[in-house]
Amino acid sequence: MIALRATYLGHAAVIASAESPVSGDAVWVDACRLASQLPPPRPGSHILIVCTHDTRAFVTALFATWVRGHAGALPPDYRRSTTTQLLDRPEIVGLLHDTAAGRAIRVSTDYAPDGSATAEEHAISSETAAVTYHDHHAASPLHRSHGELLARVDAVVDSAVSPAGAAATTLGAASRVALESLILLALRRGAPLLPRLGADDLTLAQICGSHLGQLVTAPAHWHRLLRRDPAVADRIATVVTVPSPAQDPTARHLAAAAWARPEVEDAHAELLSGNTYGLTVRITPTATPAAACRLESHLDALAGGPPRTDTRIVSALDRDVQGRVDRQAWYRHFGRDADGNPLTTTLVWDPAAAEPQEATDEVHLGIHVPTDYAWFEGHFPGYPVMAGAVQLRELVLAGLRRAWPSVTTPRSWSRLKFTQRICPGDRLVLILRRTSGGATIAFEVRRGTVSCSAGRMHPSRDEPTSSP
Repeated sequence: MIALRATYLGHAAVIASAESPVSGDAVWVDACRLASQLPPPRPGSHILIVCTHDTRAFVTALFATWVRGHAGALPPDYRRSTTTQLLDRPEIVGLLHDTAAGRAIRVSTDYAPDGSATAEEHAISSETAAVTYHDHHAASPLHRSHGELLARVDAVVDSAVSPAGAAATTLGAASRVALESLILLALRRGAPLLPRLGADDLTLAQICGSHLGQLVTAPAHWHRLLRRDPAVADRIATVVTVPSPAQDPTARHLAAAAWARPEVEDAHAELLSGNTYGLTVRITPTATPAAACRLESHLDALAGGPPRTDTRIVSALDRDVQGRVDRQAWYRHFGRDADGNPLTTTLVWDPAAAEPQEATDEVHLGIHVPTDYAWFEGHFPGYPVMAGAVQLRELVLAGLRRAWPSVTTPRSWSRLKFTQRICPGDRLVLILRRTSGGATIAFEVRRGTVSCSAGRMHPSRDEPTSSP
């Protein structure tokens, strides 16, 4: 049997804070109080823990889950879609979070003061499930019992953070490396944790302003820290970087060339196909337009090769709690699916739609929706739906340009209705009608006899709108 409190939480400070360090006693009382709000356990039950940045909230939620008799389910990222998919799993019976969401149980920020209450020890079998890591990059979740978790924590104790120094990680609390090589290890050795976790700007500023015994980070996060404060390495006794997935030398060279630019905050490169590489770059929020132009010129020079490079400046470069790039989102920047295969970016129009038909005020255009149409990617996983905005732009406006080239710019839309889902492989008919002397164009999208969407487009006033 494992005594949870005695094994993991000592009397030393658990959370480092200049105002009021948090002790193991306070965390344990909070965990026991929170555990009473959780549903009763059942064989194999899990509580999903979504604590994005608050160290105390995560530690409290984890121990509350264990005290109540559940295992903790840790997500690969903190996106709402991921959380929703995991909550559909039968073994997950509850959710603990520190977000602004209104569902389930939010881990309270109104914690008990030190010494305000006591709670009894809680023992649990070493064979009991402790945590399950869910990972987009793995075929199935990784399970750890309490005995396995402790064995892995103790295996790295000799090379770990000194109790004299605080510990921090830019990886999310749900990261396997962060939990086993830093969070639980620091608790076990009596080393305080910084109040925030993750790689957001507030957490990076916290790390730059602290003297640490150990930092566990990812290469991309470490680049951002050094960019923010080159002297940060002098204030950290030990820096452990989690290796990125293996990249070939060319991809590493391209990413490094982008990283060398002062306006670049994050970059990632890998082989797309044949001898063509993809490079995505995110610029700093403070970059001026002139700096962005210089960066574009620099990337154009890289794209000239060799090797041939397809470059994208992006507003976000999604990474999971381990700091790894979300491959599905990354490939989407290049019009590819999650496996890297090119997606079809255009609809297939019937040959009759190729000729302008300015002489008539009603047009019927046949359309085939490819099964690998790019606009279905990610919208939604397992339930593809053509978004309304895509229908207006790629169906209605594109059809208008084909039928009546003189009518291309909408002044406004009205009476829009999206009544039926449009799916991959659908065969559709777009019906366009000019009315009111051409001041209004009514449209309807049909699948057989079923109306999928309809509405009215009002062209710009300065455009010719009626047939001669």
